[in-house]
Amino acid sequence: MIHHLKAEDFRAVPWKNGGGTATDIKVVNGPDGATDWRVGTASIDRDGPFSDYADYERTFVIIEGAGVFLDFPDGVSHDLPCDQVLVFRGGPPPGCRLKSGRATAFNLMTRVGSFTGKLSVGAPPGAAWFEGAGVIVVYALDGDVTVTIAGKSHAVAAGGAMIIEGPDAAAVAVSATRVVLAHLRSA
Repeated sequence: MIHHLKAEDFRAVPWKNGGGTATDIKVVNGPDGATDWRVGTASIDRDGPFSDYADYERTFVIIEGAGVFLDFPDGVSHDLPCDQVLVFRGGPPPGCRLKSGRATAFNLMTRVGSFTGKLSVGAPPGAAWFEGAGVIVVYALDGDVTVTIAGKSHAVAAGGAMIIEGPDAAAVAVSATRVVLAHLRSA
């Protein structure tokens, strides 16, 4: 199954702490109503704490801006420049400090025990990266992206996304200069 999503279909919601906005690309809930996985972007406008997602693994990457510092309660700090992926538990949450001006992040959150996921950002990876996926999310960063599935080409406009589910998710090829890809599968 293939879903095309345009940038104008996404809705930005302000954070509760006023430090930015979140834009969901796709949210999938489990049978119990809790979120199994979520992908989206976040505009980080000022320094402040992240929300607590204790039951989730977060995969986080800055896609626009100079980067951020994430400061965790255990004293560990990560310096994240643009395009560097970091995986961490969602709780207790880190604090975030901007390096220089605002930044935009891409987030993949998976409920522990329900789904696992990974991100690739930059040039598209080889075919082996897609193996074993139940869902692939393609997010076009810097211009249009061509996604080829079973010999058929699909265009994804800059700022838009494509969700590929089921058997098609393992047979994807992507042509782009810079793209974010999320790979998800049931735990």
